[in-house]
Amino acid sequence: LTHRNPTNDHYLHWRFEVVDGHLAIRSRSGNRYLDGRNSEHSDPLLTNRNPQGDHYLQWTLIPVNFTPNVHYAIQSRSSGRYLDGRNPEHSNPLITARNPFGDNYLNWFIQPTIDGFYTIQSVSGQGYLDGRNPEHSNPLLTHRNPTNDHYLHWRFEVVDDHLAIRSRSGNRYIDGRNSEHSDPLLTNRNPQGDHYLQWKIFPVA
Repeated sequence: LTHRNPTNDHYLHWRFEVVDGHLAIRSRSGNRYLDGRNSEHSDPLLTNRNPQGDHYLQWTLIPVNFTPNVHYAIQSRSSGRYLDGRNPEHSNPLITARNPFGDNYLNWFIQPTIDGFYTIQSVSGQGYLDGRNPEHSNPLLTHRNPTNDHYLHWRFEVVDDHLAIRSRSGNRYIDGRNSEHSDPLLTNRNPQGDHYLQWKIFPVA
């Protein structure tokens, strides 16, 4: 660990690569991957092995805070697909299997709002994810002001090393479904042990 200024220091720069639904963390300077080893070890390594199929080189990032103006991808654990904010004229989000890096349709702003909740805003369409009332089973995209609008507020809950995304208004979780489906749902099932309700969120820009 070092306290140098990282701005132009390639030794302190890392690249995130999506591998097998997880992230491989690659050093810019040494071009090696961070190796998490087995549970009996307390120090990570750097290796030049291929991270494809190698669980030692695959990581899950669980944000504890979200940075304003950073683009995040939101990936379903069950389907492997990404939440898609589409164009501004559409009011329903999709889930798609494209690569989220450089694809604004699959990028989201996550901003803190009141009472410990967050808003989830599409980079492409600028709409906010809307959890609606409990009787509805599909989320929407809306362009209302989210400040005091509970339909546009969400809570992130750590479940099985992933995140469950819970609506403040409907109290339901976003469901990523199976890979053959292209539209997410809202459900009131318990997310513990339920891969359909578990997501990975990581920065992409």
